[in-house]
Amino acid sequence: MKIYVGNLHYRASRSALYALFVPFGYVQLIEIRMLQDGSAEGVAFVYMKGRHDGTNAIHQLDGMNFMNRFLQIFEIEE
Repeated sequence: MKIYVGNLHYRASRSALYALFVPFGYVQLIEIRMLQDGSAEGVAFVYMKGRHDGTNAIHQLDGMNFMNRFLQIFEIEE
C-alpha cells in the first residue's frame, strides 16, 4: 500500500517516519521528496506491506502533530 504523507517538517528523516509507521506493520520503503536544491519538499511516500496495516496507520496518524506540523496522510491508489 502506498501512503502519501504531507505537511512534513523539512527536517523529518526516514528513520523518524519509520519509527512513526512501524508500530502499525511492516514498512517496505520510505521516500522523502526533495527539491532540486537538495532541500526537503515536505512530502513523503510510505510503502506498507499490508492493506489493513496501512489503513490503520492512516486512520491513526492523519492530522497528528509530528515535529510541530499536522500531518496530512492518505492512500495513493496505484
